[in-house]
Amino acid sequence: YHWLKVHQNNSTGLVISFEGDIQLDDWAFTYDQALVSQVFTMFGDYQRARKIFNFYRAKTKKDFQGFVNAYYASTGDEAEYIVHSGPNLWLGIAIVQYTLKSEDGQYLSLAKKIADWAISIQDKDPEGGIKGGPRARWFSTEHNLDAFAFFNMMYKLTEEDKYQVAAERSLDWLVAHAYDKKV
Repeated sequence: YHWLKVHQNNSTGLVISFEGDIQLDDWAFTYDQALVSQVFTMFGDYQRARKIFNFYRAKTKKDFQGFVNAYYASTGDEAEYIVHSGPNLWLGIAIVQYTLKSEDGQYLSLAKKIADWAISIQDKDPEGGIKGGPRARWFSTEHNLDAFAFFNMMYKLTEEDKYQVAAERSLDWLVAHAYDKKV
């Protein structure tokens, strides 16, 4: 917790992901920011968690197509231009956990944007799977497990049926494609 506090950039709110790696110097991966914000939330340090969420809220475009995998911690500029489903889903999970623990609903609209974007990816697969990202051709069990958890959390928080339906579709995909009945 202390290391994360010390390494949080004051202007962007992001925490570098790989200290000492010159190839990834100053990179802040979205997945890592989701985990960092969860640590801040668990410690009741809502102000630091909000800095991260404020960064992503400011990066949200009207036609939201997901957040890129990495930004520069010092400037907030995009460091990696690829958009993957998993880091976005984890950011949504972090926002839901923050919302529940802090009782602060100001980021719920951001979680909804992420969830609705993930549903748009899910809707492109007749079997209800979540691809690795909007341009990916591959599916991952991990991303679909993340989606299942996130959609369930969103349904419990909002009671909006579309999230329960999305969770059920994720589970159906997992059972059909990731579950090995022989084991």
